[in-house]
Formats: sequence, C-alpha cells, structure tokens
Amino acid sequence: MLTARGWALAIGAALTYTAGRALGSVELAVVAAGAGATIVAAWFVARRRRPRLAVRRRVEPLRVHAGQPARVDLEISNHSRHRSSHVELSDAFDGGARSARFVGPPLRPGEAGRAAYRLPSTQRGVFEIGPVTVESSDPLGLFRHVRTAEVRSLFTVYPRIHDVLPMPIAAGRERSGSITVRSRASVGEDFRTLREYVVGDDLRRVHWPTSARTEDLMIREHEAPWDSKDAVLLDTRADALAGAVFEAAVEAAASLVIAGSRARRTPHLVFSSEAAHTVSDGIDTALERLAGIQAGPTDRFALALNDLEARSGGGALTVLTGAISDAELARLLRLAGQFGFIAIVRFGPPIGDGAETPAVPLAFARPRKGVILTDLPSDSPFPALWTHLVQHWRPRAMAVRS
Repeated sequence: MLTARGWALAIGAALTYTAGRALGSVELAVVAAGAGATIVAAWFVARRRRPRLAVRRRVEPLRVHAGQPARVDLEISNHSRHRSSHVELSDAFDGGARSARFVGPPLRPGEAGRAAYRLPSTQRGVFEIGPVTVESSDPLGLFRHVRTAEVRSLFTVYPRIHDVLPMPIAAGRERSGSITVRSRASVGEDFRTLREYVVGDDLRRVHWPTSARTEDLMIREHEAPWDSKDAVLLDTRADALAGAVFEAAVEAAASLVIAGSRARRTPHLVFSSEAAHTVSDGIDTALERLAGIQAGPTDRFALALNDLEARSGGGALTVLTGAISDAELARLLRLAGQFGFIAIVRFGPPIGDGAETPAVPLAFARPRKGVILTDLPSDSPFPALWTHLVQHWRPRAMAVRS
C-alpha cells in the first residue's frame, strides 16, 4: 500500500499534470510523467523484493509476582535473497491496549536483528503478548508492506506477596457416621527435618534434645499430606469487594497460600464467584487462579459456605471479605465447631492520605464461639494485622459430643 510519502508524490504528480495541460507546459507534463514512473518503479521493486522476515520472541520469565521485572527479547531475521529496507516492529500487549515499537536497520540476506523491552508488571493479571506487526517499505519509502506474525505468548503477573505467618495449626470436629470426634490438624507420619518454632506450632512436636543444644525451640517437621485441611475463602462479590479493596484482599489470599506452602500446609482456596470454585491442586494452580480472578456481580457466597461445610473437620479457615450479613456470620459461627480457627477479615475503604495508618487493626473482637472478626482499611498493612491476630489466638477448649 502507498505510504504518506507515496500519496503525496501521487497527488503532486496529478496536480502537476493537470497544471501542465491547463498551461500547455511540456516541462510540467514531463515532471508529472517522471513522478508517475517513479511510483510504478517503486511498486515493482517493492513487489519483487518483498522480504521474508521471521520473528521470534522470548519472555523471561513468563510468570512473575507484581513488581518484579520481566523482559521480552525479539529477534527478526531476513530469509529472503534480497536486502531488506528499514523495518518497523510493533509488539502488542494486553490485546493491543499497549504496544512496543521499534525501528530496525536494513537486513542482509540471512542477517538477524534484535530488540528488547521491559514488560509492565505493576498490576496482576494474565496478559497476552502479540501478535507482532512487521512493516517494510521500498528504498524510497513510497510503498509499505505490512505483515502480521502470529507469535503470541501469555505473561502472568501473580499478586503481590506479603511476608506473613501461616495460619495456626488448629483442631476441630469431624463427623464419623453419627459420632462427632475431635480432629487434629493435618500432619504427616514421615520425619522430614527440624526447624525453629513458629507461633501456632504444636508444643508436643518440640525436639527437646536439639532445643537444649541450640537454646531455641526446635520443631520436628513431618511430611504433610497433600490434602490440607486449611482453607481460605476469598469473597469475589463486586458489592462486597471492588477496586483497591479487592486487590488488597487478593494479595492477602496469595500471601496466606504462600505462607501455608512454606509450612507444608498449602490451604485450599474457595471463591464465591460464578459458581463455588475450590482450588486444591497446589501452589501453582492457586497463584494462577488468583492472578486472573475478578470481582463479579453474582452472589454465590452461600455456595462457598456449602463447600466449606462439606469438607472434613479440622484445620484453620480465613475469610477475606468486605461486607458480611448477619445470616452469613451466623453460618460461619456454626462452622466454628468444624474448624479449630476461623478469622474473618473485613477489608474496608482506605483511611486517606492525611490519616496515620495504624499498625494494629482498628477493630479486634472475639465474638461468641471463638470466631475472630476484624476490620482492616485497604491501605493498612495486612502483615501487621495478621501477626497480631495469630499471636493473640489461643486454642479453645472443645467439648466432644456425639
């Protein structure tokens, strides 16, 4: 197709020819004929010497946490028998919402050129990179050839991770037939290693000889079973969490998943989205799901609670929400006999730029039946809240009834 320069030359040739005819000037007609011949020659050269360009892309790394650097390397090589003209590359990002543009020098046959750029990773999500648009022209820049290379890549930005304590080891009740028995937190039977004591660890697993030598409490860590009994419920209702408040809750959920994985107790993720969806296939699947999760208008919070009630007893439960009704709170209170630890964190709007951010939660209450309920502005530090919550939690005495 004609470039802007080509169109200017063609229009100029037409006007010159018209003026020559009107004025009877042979010189103007010759100039117009020369311009027309130049356009035809440029078209012929552009068609005959159309370059065969191949594009390769490498994204390093393909998955990052929010704020971490990522890089794209592009390589374009000339597979034709002719020297290419100047090449312009445009690599689309996020469905074309943004793009990276480069201008490359002419490439000899078999020669390759390279370009690189950094990917934006400040916002979590799953983004598509590509396709690559390659533009080349004739030596005079009158005709342009546009080719689209269907080279696509997926770039995943996980939520930002905060360094938090894992959910405390807690016991609950589980039903076996018609009998309700006390359950214990998931621990394995095979010895794995010794590690330092963390708040919430069972003191019965302290290895006293090693603790005496090191003067620090050392815990016997066993291979934990894959089916952890801990759970994190993320409220994905748009009327409960939205905008920056929802992002703060997603980051908190990801942080708890990572902390549980380090403690060999990866919690199950439960969402109140289009349908009650549980992620229990491990840390990678959980982070992939959290990277792309969005708040929706459908209210399926009741289905998420049904999913939790259907699970076996024991373990800890953390609910991340923005608003909870009295009926939903009552249902969570009924789960207190099933889970040994239940914390409900209600994320609220930010305090504001002029207010001092508290280091501890604004409201910290222990309602009936041992369920902990706390409020947290979205611009307050979740790690400080969670550390305060876990360190002040004490296992409650639990009566076992049939």
